[in-house]
Amino acid sequence: MTKLKELWNKIHFLPAKGSSRWINVLAIVFIANIAALFISRALIGQTTTTANMAAFVGLSLGIAIVSCLGYFGFEVFSLLVLAGNLMGIIYLFFIILTNASQGWNDLTSLIGLFYFVAMGVVFGIMMQVIVLLSTVKLRGRK
Repeated sequence: MTKLKELWNKIHFLPAKGSSRWINVLAIVFIANIAALFISRALIGQTTTTANMAAFVGLSLGIAIVSCLGYFGFEVFSLLVLAGNLMGIIYLFFIILTNASQGWNDLTSLIGLFYFVAMGVVFGIMMQVIVLLSTVKLRGRK
């Protein structure tokens, strides 16, 4: 268990539970998502309507809020949601830049982003439950 703890300390870069620095994480994730969505639409050459802008703001804010649940102590969940979000943004640009779905780039890139964020949430929940259960068992042994 100590090796796992050492590994966690090496990759642990998120703020502590209850820290006001989580607002910075929220802002960075929001800005990164909204920028990625607007840049992706510009690369496609798609005009952005007011409805698109409102949807992009809502989507970006939703992802940012979910990824900041580490504020309440769910750090493993937050880390995996952030990883899923990053993979989703990379996939979004991969689809657009490679023109992998000719004529469908706008839809497939967004679906890919949703998919990776959803996988981050699912794996985040599973891993957070495992971490919580293991800490409860370890406390019970002492």
